[in-house]
Amino acid sequence: MDIANETTILRGTKQALRGRRPHADDATRFCDMTGCDTRLSRYNTRNHCYAHRLVRFPRIRGKVVG
Repeated sequence: MDIANETTILRGTKQALRGRRPHADDATRFCDMTGCDTRLSRYNTRNHCYAHRLVRFPRIRGKVVG
């Protein structure tokens, strides 16, 4: 394949920024679980790390069988 004979032209545009920036907390925070020294990400809005997060179940629509 000869690059000089290539007829495909690719054109693109820069994607426009949309919406807001993610919320970021400047303070250094740690997991609220006793004995856990995990430092939380500045973008983590919760008070627990991934290992100690509270279990949340999604709402499921449909029929209840059983």
